[in-house]
Amino acid sequence: MPRETHNVKLLWLGIVAALLSAVYRVMDNYTVHNLVVGPKGVTTAFAYLVIGACTAAIVIPVLTLIFGRFLDPHFKGFVWGNRHMHWNAFISGFFAAGSTLFLLWGTQYGDPGALAALTTPTIVFTGLYEILWARTLSMRAAVLPILAATVGSFCGAWNGSFGATLTGFVLVFVVSNIIGAAGEIRETNGVKAVNAMNLMVWRFIWLAVTATATALAVSFLSGQLEALQTQIHRSLTPASVSFIVVTFGFVFGGIGLKLVLKRDHAVSVILIVMSLQVFITSGAAWFGNWYYPGTFGDTAYPWWVWPIRLTGLILLTWGVYRVSKVRSTE
Repeated sequence: MPRETHNVKLLWLGIVAALLSAVYRVMDNYTVHNLVVGPKGVTTAFAYLVIGACTAAIVIPVLTLIFGRFLDPHFKGFVWGNRHMHWNAFISGFFAAGSTLFLLWGTQYGDPGALAALTTPTIVFTGLYEILWARTLSMRAAVLPILAATVGSFCGAWNGSFGATLTGFVLVFVVSNIIGAAGEIRETNGVKAVNAMNLMVWRFIWLAVTATATALAVSFLSGQLEALQTQIHRSLTPASVSFIVVTFGFVFGGIGLKLVLKRDHAVSVILIVMSLQVFITSGAAWFGNWYYPGTFGDTAYPWWVWPIRLTGLILLTWGVYRVSKVRSTE
């Protein structure tokens, strides 16, 4: 494929993936604040993690069977795969479960725009790995776009107080991102072992297994097993389940496209393009709280926030433009 066509494909598919990912992040945030609600803490996060993971293990294979060929021409149907693929799918699912747990925990303390901004440092961790260890990215080509996209994303979601408490900042910025970066890299290995669609199906199956087992074990050891069961039972209403099923329709599109792109592009390059979602989620947070206060928690937007966000938009746009010129050397 010619280099220009290669980069245009990355840019446009990455933008579509960013749009779909932004929608499911907003829906996730709405679910945490309105549907799967409880005392702020790990038990409420575990409750949504178990419900969401088990729902995904059913919904994702069905959507893959129907729409898989549209997203990935290499998908010819479900396959059992080989040991290498399953190992990467298991590790990826395990890391995804851990990363999502801390993300959902942190989501209780912030709106979708702020949380989307806090997740962008995953780019930094994966970029450092690809520059220093995997050597699939040139330091000269990748460092400035990585920094521009990261700083731009933070500025783009700034609301005067990071949009999250210190607890949310630590849970998402530090813990979730480190775990998430390891999972992103493992996903790349899995995609190359089989194809994006089969890897995604097995990733979500292993995510459901590891998430449920971890939730039950941790809750049992901490004496919160009954509280977890009560929270899950109370949250399983027809409205919440229907909303979560629709959410995973967007998850299928966003994560599916991202996995397809991983076959030909470096992980950090893809994540930079997808960091555009921070502006969509920030706009949704503002509109939701303006139209119906409390939709995504309590969020204040002083007037001086907007010049900072405009600066972030300029930085982010520049980073995405530059990364469209960077060709993966994987």
